[in-house]
Amino acid sequence: MGTILIIDDDVALCQVLARHLGGAGHQVQMAADLLQGGALLRKHAYELVYCDIRLPGESGLALLQQGNLAGEPLIIMMRHFKTMVVQRFSTPIRAASLPVRHLLKQ
Repeated sequence: MGTILIIDDDVALCQVLARHLGGAGHQVQMAADLLQGGALLRKHAYELVYCDIRLPGESGLALLQQGNLAGEPLIIMMRHFKTMVVQRFSTPIRAASLPVRHLLKQ
């Protein structure tokens, strides 16, 4: 099945998502912040990246500006299950300058 990266500082949520996705046959890796997540994204090609927007240090939206990623993953970003951003990495945008409502329209 697919390869998935979960970037979230909520350990319990990461474990629940990883258990369910892994149980469905996907290979899942986890990172607690963008530093760890970015390192994994440069080493491995993922089909899907789930990333929390509110992370310690840098915002999850900064992920959309990173370059040198292995592959072109579909990126899903969440914030308290109220806001969702879905972005294909091969379509670069300047996320830091765009409000989330604009990202949802693309």
